[in-house]
Amino acid sequence: MSSTRALRVASLSFTHCGGRDYNEDAVDQCEAFGAVHLFMLADGAGGQGGGDVASKIATETARAVFMGLPVFSPDTLQLCMEKADEAILLKQKNEPRLAHMASTFVAVMINYERHQALLGNLGDSRCYIFREGRVIAQSYDHSLVQRFIDAGLYPASKLRQHPRRNVLYA
Repeated sequence: MSSTRALRVASLSFTHCGGRDYNEDAVDQCEAFGAVHLFMLADGAGGQGGGDVASKIATETARAVFMGLPVFSPDTLQLCMEKADEAILLKQKNEPRLAHMASTFVAVMINYERHQALLGNLGDSRCYIFREGRVIAQSYDHSLVQRFIDAGLYPASKLRQHPRRNVLYA
């Protein structure tokens, strides 16, 4: 089924350093052939040391992988994420002070010609779409509190207030 309606995508990114005096977030995007676009967000895990380094490595590595293989496919998106993780692990191994650094990662790949999008995420960073005045969550948290919510043990409306809301699982 094809649509004659033009695909219109507008992106906006902003970051906040939270309670730190530096920012651990990294946001990036790149485009190939004017038809495929990759949007990325990585949020360094606070309290681990090196979150700012991990998030930057994640976005830079994913960008390089995508630009080397700018194909719209789940395999390409997965490869971007796997290589980003591998690059962080390598940096952890080679620099002891960064041994515990970590980052969340969200990537959206859009094919403008096909009017399709692919989404991948790790951790508790989220992807939303804003459509007709509504905010619609598109990603799923990999967090302890999300598991509580899924099991019916905690209300979703209080996710942001739970004291262990940032505890992630592998």
